[in-house]
Amino acid sequence: MKIKKISMYSMFIVMIGALCVAGCGDDTEMTNSEPTIDRVIVPKQVKAGEKVKLAVVAHDADGDKLTYKWKVSDGTVNAAGVWTVPAEGTSANVLVHVNDGVNKAVVSAKISVEILPPSEPIAPKGMVSIPAGEFQMGTDDPWLARFTKMDDEQPAHTVYLDAFFMDEHEVANFEYQQFVRANPSWQKDNIDERFHNGNYLKD
Repeated sequence: MKIKKISMYSMFIVMIGALCVAGCGDDTEMTNSEPTIDRVIVPKQVKAGEKVKLAVVAHDADGDKLTYKWKVSDGTVNAAGVWTVPAEGTSANVLVHVNDGVNKAVVSAKISVEILPPSEPIAPKGMVSIPAGEFQMGTDDPWLARFTKMDDEQPAHTVYLDAFFMDEHEVANFEYQQFVRANPSWQKDNIDERFHNGNYLKD
C-alpha cells in the first residue's frame, strides 16, 4: 500500500478551511465593559478658600485607559482634580465622571461637603481678635448731629468691618508720640491721605 505524501500547500489549505468552519458558526459578539468606580476620596469638611485635592479609585475590566472629570456645585475644579473651595458658603456637592473612551461615562453619587469658615489668625501678644460684623454709624437726628459734630455722618447707615486685632489697653498720647517719632512715615506730613481726613494729629 502506497502512502501519499501531502504537500505543505495542501496542509495550509486544510487548516484555513478548518478555521473558517470553526468561526462561521459562532455568532457571539465581543462586548466592552463599563468602568467601575471603587471609591471616591473627598473630605467631609473643607475650609473656605482653600485648595483641596480630590481623588477616585476606579478600574476597567478590559484594561482601557480611564479619564476623570470632576464636577462641583460651588467653586472651581481643574483637570487634575484640585478644587478651589469658594470663599463663602456652607456646603457643596462633588461628583466625578469616569470614562473608558468606549462606553458612556460612569457617574459617581453626589457627595455633600461642609464648608467651614476660614480659621482666624491668632492675636499677637497684648491684642485681642475682634470678629467681623456690622454696626450702625451716624445719626438721623439733625440736632444731635450738630451737637456732637457728626454732620458728616448723616444719615445713619450700616457699616461692615472685616475681623481685626485691637490692643487690650488704651494707648496714651505720650506713647503714640513716641511711636510717631520712631516711625517718620507716620508723621503728619508723611502719612498717606487714605489714612486720615486732614485732622490727623490736630490736637
